Amino acid sequence: MAAANSHQWLVFEIAEQAYGFDLDRVREIVSLRNLRIHRLPQTSAAVEGVVLLRDQPIEVIDVRSALGLCSLRKETEGITAILQEREADHCRWIEELEACVREHREFRLATDPHKCKFGQWYDKLLADSRGFSRLTNDDLALSSLFAQLYRPHQ
Repeated sequence: MAAANSHQWLVFEIAEQAYGFDLDRVREIVSLRNLRIHRLPQTSAAVEGVVLLRDQPIEVIDVRSALGLCSLRKETEGITAILQEREADHCRWIEELEACVREHREFRLATDPHKCKFGQWYDKLLADSRGFSRLTNDDLALSSLFAQLYRPHQ
């Protein structure tokens, strides 16, 4: 009797879509946290660069870009830009509050933390559990940091 062809798969999810690699094609899974990625000029957007692993150059591919999706780097840069804009909004709000106190005039900006741009973005983010999960990549430390924004914002 012939042996059944039994493949094992490395299955992962990107943007709520499941993908998989045949494990026969996977040599090992390595964390890039402590490895320096050396950028390569004139390569496709999907090629992040190379890392030296046990003195061997290994190409690093951004699977999201290779699949035609927004790279995690670009997505993170977008979130960072949003947070920087919201921080600038709050700095202007504080400056206006200080000016009103100094000049003894009425403060006319919103005082409801849910009505400012950050509050609207934050409330929408927390109301969308799938979006929040995607944003934080289900990282408990990052989720905790987002939760810590609530009290200071109030």
